[in-house]
Amino acid sequence: MQNFVAVVQEGSYTAAGRYLGKTKAIVSRQVNQLESVLNSKLINRSTRSFSITDEGHAVYEQCLFIINQVERLESLNKGDDCLTGRIRICAPQTYTEQVLMRCFCQFKALHPNLHMDIQVSDQFVDIVEQGFDLGIRIGQLADSNLIARQLARVKPLLVASPEFIAHHSPILSIEQIASLPCISDSNRRTGTTWHYIDNGQQKSLKIKASIRVNSAHAAAQAAMLGSGVALLPDFAVQAALNKGDL
Repeated sequence: MQNFVAVVQEGSYTAAGRYLGKTKAIVSRQVNQLESVLNSKLINRSTRSFSITDEGHAVYEQCLFIINQVERLESLNKGDDCLTGRIRICAPQTYTEQVLMRCFCQFKALHPNLHMDIQVSDQFVDIVEQGFDLGIRIGQLADSNLIARQLARVKPLLVASPEFIAHHSPILSIEQIASLPCISDSNRRTGTTWHYIDNGQQKSLKIKASIRVNSAHAAAQAAMLGSGVALLPDFAVQAALNKGDL
C-alpha cells in the first residue's frame, strides 16, 4: 500500500522510488502485486502517459486511511505504558466489515490489555445516550457538541448490474434514473432524494424506490441481482466493480 500511495502522491514511479529509497523497478513490481491482489487496474501507464484510474482513486483513499491510522497507533505505543480498561465503539456495519475491523485489530495488538466492545449498525446511534466512548460516522455530523475528526473520504457511486443495463434503454442523463426502478439505502438521511453535483451546482433527484433496505451491503446485493439502480458508498461496491458484477 505504501508504494502505491507514494506513486500517487509523488506523481511517478521514479519519484516514488526516490522518496521511498527503492528502485523504480521494485516500486512498479509491488504496485503490480497490489493490482493483482485487488484484481483491479489502479494506474494507467505507458512510456508517455501516467494517470490514476477511478478505482485507483478509491483505493488510494482507503490505503491512505489505513496507513494514517497505523502510524497514529504506532505513535501512541512509543511510550512504555499500554492502554488498559474498556472502550465502547459504535461504527457503520458495512464500513466496519470492509475497512475498520483491520484497524481495530491492529490497535488491539498494540494494547493487549485493552478490552474493545464494538457495536456495528448502519442505523443512527446516539453516542452519548447509549454510552459509547467513540463513534464513527459517515456523512455530516448533526450534533456540533461532539468532538469530530475526519478519517477518510467516502465517494458515493451510482451502480447497476450489467444485466439491468442491457434490459433498459441507454442512460444518457442522470434525470432518466428517476423513471427507473431504484434501490434505496433507508439509512441515508436524504431518503429517496439523491443529491449530486452538475457543473458545480448541487442538484437533487427524486427516485422511485422499488426496494428499500437498511443496509448498504444488502442494497449492493440487490443491485448485483439486477433489481435496479443504487447510490452506494465506494467501499460497499468496490469488490463488485472489480469483478464486473456492477
